[in-house]
Amino acid sequence: LGDNVSTNSNQFSANVAGTYTFTISSTADDCESTSSSVEVVVGGVSLPATPVITAPDQVCEGSPLQVSTVVVPGAEYIWTLPGGGIASQREINIPVAGPEHSGRYSLEIQSVDGCRTAAVSKIVEVNILPPLVMAASQSGVFCEGSSNILSVNTVAGATFTWFKDGVEISGANASQLEVTETGAYYVALSNALGCTAESNVFSTRKVMQIQA
Repeated sequence: LGDNVSTNSNQFSANVAGTYTFTISSTADDCESTSSSVEVVVGGVSLPATPVITAPDQVCEGSPLQVSTVVVPGAEYIWTLPGGGIASQREINIPVAGPEHSGRYSLEIQSVDGCRTAAVSKIVEVNILPPLVMAASQSGVFCEGSSNILSVNTVAGATFTWFKDGVEISGANASQLEVTETGAYYVALSNALGCTAESNVFSTRKVMQIQA
């Protein structure tokens, strides 16, 4: 800059653009040592001190997922995605979230001057429900006077809703159902996050017993 600033500190806050060097002088023998120069750019793009990532903590498998940050005009967005991928847009839009989208999203923002924010990150969990496979205590055909027990795997904290011929069965909210009538049955599951899954359809037929 051409201006000299005396200080007893080994740090200096530069708030004016220019080329800076640091010289250390010994009062004992008048020896001096000068550092290499550093170019300081002031102004340009104003970067946030700490970028904020906007994203849900959890999202259902198959649902859309958006991970984004603030708008910084003229800046470059440097995302590191789960699995090690790189992205450069401000918003990451995933139409159908899957297991590969679960994990840590890290972000740095860089200005055209080369200044860069500290890295921040957010972990997003893609909630994956297990497949519901229906089992039956008997085959699809059962005799009048008996019943067929249909069941699916239990899922902790989930709510089950059974259907017969496409119509909800009132009060049938367990992982198994005792069937005494002919029909096509399936069960739907919903967890606390609102993620849903449906089982396969199992058809049963009640037949009359032949009297001897």
